[in-house]
Amino acid sequence: MSRFILRVLTLVVFAVGANAEPADVDARFAEMQARIEQLEAKLAAQGQELAAAKAAPAATPDVAAGEPSFFDTINVSGFVAASYFYNFNDPDGDSLGGSNATVDLLHPDSNSFSLDQLWFTVSRDVSESQRAGFKADFAYGKTASILSGNNNDGGAGNDFDLYQGYITYLAPIGDGVTIQAGKFATLIGAEVAQANANWNITRGNVYNFLQPINHTGLLASTPVGPVTATLGVVEETRAFPALNVDRNNNKAILFGLAGGGEVFSGSFAGTYGDAPSSFSSDSDDNEVILDFIGRWTPNESLASYVNFDWISTDFGSDNVDGFGVAAAARYALTDSTGVAGRVEYLSLEEDDFNADLQIWGITGTVDHALTTGLTLRGEIRYDKASEAEFLTGGSDDIYFGDDGFDYDDQVTAGVELIYGF
Repeated sequence: MSRFILRVLTLVVFAVGANAEPADVDARFAEMQARIEQLEAKLAAQGQELAAAKAAPAATPDVAAGEPSFFDTINVSGFVAASYFYNFNDPDGDSLGGSNATVDLLHPDSNSFSLDQLWFTVSRDVSESQRAGFKADFAYGKTASILSGNNNDGGAGNDFDLYQGYITYLAPIGDGVTIQAGKFATLIGAEVAQANANWNITRGNVYNFLQPINHTGLLASTPVGPVTATLGVVEETRAFPALNVDRNNNKAILFGLAGGGEVFSGSFAGTYGDAPSSFSSDSDDNEVILDFIGRWTPNESLASYVNFDWISTDFGSDNVDGFGVAAAARYALTDSTGVAGRVEYLSLEEDDFNADLQIWGITGTVDHALTTGLTLRGEIRYDKASEAEFLTGGSDDIYFGDDGFDYDDQVTAGVELIYGF
């Protein structure tokens, strides 16, 4: 329509100037034609801008600023783990008076099905453009019942536990200092509480006897050349079960160094300070734990580690010193199937009994991915103990049978399903 009007005006001007001199008419016509072409080009450009504006989606303030929204930075993951275990010592539940025929710390029952872990993780990572974050791990099931100190339903496995819950801040100091405040996993040990992060179903004797699980306090870490250095202040050297509460002045330091490449890597970590309140009521009692882990991953199929721990714990006038070593490896037979093994030796010496508890252990595990996200594992394990006087009062028998502590060894076997999401 606009172009039609312009053409009509041109004709009118031409008609008015019909009586003028031919040279004047030609000049005026050329000038008018140039103006019309300028107006047509301007109208065309305006039309293209309007069409582009209609087609473009409305931009939110965050997107316009080039930054993702808060919820776009949140990571959510989790898994479900269920198992069945059997103890070949065939302990009788009636004669045990309600006690458990322990397989390991997080599998406390024999001939039992268990919802081990329903685990949710929510986190927000930190970076130079996003310096504040957090992480929270929520567990439900048998593991949560143990870690929470059996607060709600005893050993029934119907408890919740906040395994980790901490705030993270990346301070702009040097190459960056990452600060964690709250409850966080320990730096010590190769095995962890999460079922899907270990090669074996059960946790080893080094994990069960010598290592903390998590801490509450303040932790800072930063890269120093080729390694990452970590230092923090926590409530006691370890806090398990959850009923171990800080007794005001009880404090300990937690430290670690970790580094390496794709083939070889390692870490050295430890804690020193007030002993756990469940071990002793004496505020002067101290505990020290030193932990070394060496890892060797020569190719995509084979991975292995050696984990060594040394510990010294006060019990009032008494003292327990000891060490433990665990060596483990996993070999991927195919993309969906693997085999893993773990061998261990543990020694604890107690002053009063002048006894040296020794435990040997060997564990074999097969894992197979049934489908995307779902893994089936099977395991058989053997443990052998000797000189267990300070645990039993004069016997080497620390494993359950029909009449209580009947055996100095045990064989256990189990299966586990894990679905990750």
